[in-house]
Amino acid sequence: MANVRTVAAFSSEAKIARLFEANLRGPLRRCIWKGQITGSSYGVAQFLLYASYALGLWYATWLVKHGVSDFSKTIRVFMVLMVSANGAAETLTLEPDFIKGGRTMQAVFEAIDRRIEIEPDDMDTAPVPERPAVRWS
Repeated sequence: MANVRTVAAFSSEAKIARLFEANLRGPLRRCIWKGQITGSSYGVAQFLLYASYALGLWYATWLVKHGVSDFSKTIRVFMVLMVSANGAAETLTLEPDFIKGGRTMQAVFEAIDRRIEIEPDDMDTAPVPERPAVRWS
């Protein structure tokens, strides 16, 4: 709250707003780019899902029409394939979460493996001297 008062005291609201806007341009561009990529990949994934439905139904009708298989067996196989394809497509939507999880685990293992100057389990280390308490008047 003190910073807001300081900005208001010097009548610098417009300058601070311009600085804030300038600092947000880079992240805004990255977010827009990331949104375009995410939206495009989602669209492609949905297209492939429904294209596989169409191809499967076309092939099922071809098999039934030419007497290679009966309707009941063809629809059973079609449903198994479509449920499997839907599961695979849903799994691909979790890819960003898998990547974030991998990065997080890497950071955790780096923190665990980091060597520090003071070993806490070593009994030969000298104790850290205590500082006098600060008294507020």
